[in-house]
Amino acid sequence: MIYYDGKWKSCSHVANFESRGEMQEKYIHDKQRWTKMEEQHEHITNMSFTELSLSTKQQNRLDELNKINFPLEFKSVANDYVKNGEVNMDRLPKDYDKPLGKFKILIEQKSQDKDISDLMYELMSQGVI
Repeated sequence: MIYYDGKWKSCSHVANFESRGEMQEKYIHDKQRWTKMEEQHEHITNMSFTELSLSTKQQNRLDELNKINFPLEFKSVANDYVKNGEVNMDRLPKDYDKPLGKFKILIEQKSQDKDISDLMYELMSQGVI
């Protein structure tokens, strides 16, 4: 869904193709390269492309990663975060070194904000406040 080229960027397409009898799906940012791959490799067939655009929330999460200079070493964490807003904290180092520390704090703050919002809604629906 995203790739790193000096900063985090959104892939432009999803490539769907058959490779050695199995259907594959890959997020790509260079459609011409994948078209050439199909021409050059006989085991890649039935290539089709779907244009990809991020939702507003996904774009906002991508912008957050770039704002804190999130490192390439944690690409799978970055991809999961942009795609669905989820972060597996076990896949990040335990220490709070920059920029991961900023990222962990951001995620924790969002989680706390959601908890507070849920609590406020519950209290309001019960007429407590």
